[in-house]
Amino acid sequence: MEFEIEPNAAFAGRLVRELGLPAGCVLVRSSLDGRERVVTASTRLHTDMRITAVIAPEAKEALEILRRGCAAGN
Repeated sequence: MEFEIEPNAAFAGRLVRELGLPAGCVLVRSSLDGRERVVTASTRLHTDMRITAVIAPEAKEALEILRRGCAAGN
């Protein structure tokens, strides 16, 4: 699934390792300003960055965490 970090989102400026994603949810790609990168635990998320997540069925709670973290004002 793809998500975009909106301005003033909770995830903006945070490292992937700080997001509290459950086992079975892996961020695999980020894209910002036309540059794509493989995501690691030390990747810092930025406003307007697009991220791609792979979510296993047993980690379905990750979907809500990602939606809230990427949305503005949450």
